Amino acid sequence: MSLDETIPTFQFCSSEPDSILFEVPESAACLSGLFDSMLKSDSSKLIHLNPVTHIADWPVRRNYQINTNKLLNYVYKYFILWSKTPSSANYVEQKPVQTGDVTQFLKPIDIEFINLYLIETSNVDWIDKTRYNVEPTYTRYINNSLLGELLTQVDEFLNIESLSNKIYAYIAAGIWNSSLVDFQNATQDPIFKKLQEDALADWKEQHTERISQHVLKDLVDEEVADVDDAAEDDIIVSDDPFGL
Repeated sequence: MSLDETIPTFQFCSSEPDSILFEVPESAACLSGLFDSMLKSDSSKLIHLNPVTHIADWPVRRNYQINTNKLLNYVYKYFILWSKTPSSANYVEQKPVQTGDVTQFLKPIDIEFINLYLIETSNVDWIDKTRYNVEPTYTRYINNSLLGELLTQVDEFLNIESLSNKIYAYIAAGIWNSSLVDFQNATQDPIFKKLQEDALADWKEQHTERISQHVLKDLVDEEVADVDDAAEDDIIVSDDPFGL
């Protein structure tokens, strides 16, 4: 994207080899808390970001890096996406998500941005593409893992609040929409059923006395109820106020 030379700009890039120099309007760069603080302190309008390695434990243990050309390219795309109206970018309300319909709280341009990120980053060796394409639960777990990498970049490092809020809302919608389906699927899983049975058997073994007390109480309650019923049967009902 070519920028108007009269517009003040901010530049950022990765320190990795063959890095790309990204240039955005200052107003868009201010969407990042880190870049905004640099601009307010009148420091350099160019920053080189050193790649930082993080470890992910799920679904497979792996290393990934932030401040790379790849992730910073998405940061750049987001800045350009909102460069004309940066003040309107942070529109997501911080309240509980109560629907699985992401269109209820995200605008189409942001949904498209997140979906594009997932499409472009899901083609990696550690993802089982067959399962990813046919198993909704596995797909959601993978998507959340990929979005977690982007969150490390935009939330923990660059502090881009508007984008972070959108990603969290996107993830919350996916979880809300499929939690019941996941539970139903789990109850049909043989391993899950076996774990339930083992847990129940273990609980019974550890609470034998409590179970006996409940059984005894139920028996006593039944005997009392039978006595009360018998007593009611012995009562003679008469219309004579004197009982004659």
